[in-house]
Amino acid sequence: MINSDARREALLEAVQLAAGERLTDDTGDPADEAYNRAIDDVIAALTAAATGAAEAPTTVPCFLANPHHPHGAHDWAPQPGMTPVRCPGGPAGGVTVTACRYEVSLLPVDNINHAIYAIGVEHRGGDRWAVVRQRECLGADGTWSWEPIPSERGGEWLAAHCFDLDTALRLARAAAPHVTVNGRSAAQVASGL
Repeated sequence: MINSDARREALLEAVQLAAGERLTDDTGDPADEAYNRAIDDVIAALTAAATGAAEAPTTVPCFLANPHHPHGAHDWAPQPGMTPVRCPGGPAGGVTVTACRYEVSLLPVDNINHAIYAIGVEHRGGDRWAVVRQRECLGADGTWSWEPIPSERGGEWLAAHCFDLDTALRLARAAAPHVTVNGRSAAQVASGL
């Protein structure tokens, strides 16, 4: 059995971790707003459990583990040792299929080197798309930089690295010939050099 001080400390640590998952940019996207409301609900449940509040919520969406994905109602424990709460389920409507990644490469799909020279164009919420390759994102200025975790992507970083789909695909197409692996560019591989 976990002693009460250790349990309280673990719950307060979970509150801090959950708070770090809040999206900080005001995108106006209803999915982002729902995500932040779910995070707030989780924080309230954890805080209530840590402080022994009598009014701990019994219904808390499980958005930390399953953001924006349709799923049925279920019980879950926001923190090990907590009394389980009820998740009302994700967005209604059954199964959702979403195109969330495009692959851009100078090499055809049946080329054995296609995958290692490919650039991804990945959905980042709302109408935002990022041009990615091996955990790096292509900026509007044409340079690649390490992609931070979502809670550390500030407005300036998002403005420089997330685009509408047409712009992201245009940038990926322009960058594709210059992808280099072991000193050989995609253009060299495609031309047989």
